[in-house]
Amino acid sequence: AAFLGVTLAAGSAVTITNTGLSPTGPLSITATDMIDSDRSIILNAPSLTLNTGLSSGNSQVNTTATSGALTTTSGNTLTINKTDAGDFTVNSLTVASGSANFVLNNGTVVLPTTVTVPNQLTVTAADLSATNITASDLLLRLSGGSADLSLNTNVDRADISVTGRNVSLTESSGLSIEDLDGDN
Repeated sequence: AAFLGVTLAAGSAVTITNTGLSPTGPLSITATDMIDSDRSIILNAPSLTLNTGLSSGNSQVNTTATSGALTTTSGNTLTINKTDAGDFTVNSLTVASGSANFVLNNGTVVLPTTVTVPNQLTVTAADLSATNITASDLLLRLSGGSADLSLNTNVDRADISVTGRNVSLTESSGLSIEDLDGDN
C-alpha cells in the first residue's frame, strides 16, 4: 500500500533513494539539504512543501506535483522540473540568497502575486501567470499562451523569449535588456 501523505523533518540532510518518493498525498520535507546520488531528486506527490538549505549544492526536483510551497535558505539553486503535462502553482516562494528555476514540458507556471528571488528567476514553460517579480536576473522562455504578458518588475537584467504575444514590463528602477527578440 502507498503512503497517503508524508512529512519528513531532519536536523541535517534527508537522503532519498534514486527511485525517489511517490506518496499519494502531500509530501513535506524540512531539512538542511535534500540529496540523492546526483542531486536530481524524484518527488512525485500531488503537492510539495520543501523547506531546505540546499547546503551542499544545487538541487533539481523532478516531479509530477501540481503545486508547491518552496523555501530555500542558501545561495544555491532549486529547480522544479515538472515531468508530466500540466500546470504548476507556486503557493509560496521564499529564496534567501539563491536562485529558482521552473521547467515545465507543457503547462503554466503560476507564481504568487509577489515573488522575490535574490539572484536569478528562470521560467521555461508554455505560459507564466505572475504579477510582481523582483530578481537580479529574469530569464523567461515561454513557448505557448495567447494572452499578452504584463509584469511589474524590479530586475537588473531581463532575457525574455515568448511566442505569439506582446510583452509589457513595468520596471521600478533601471533595467538591462539582454534579449527580447525571441531567438533565445
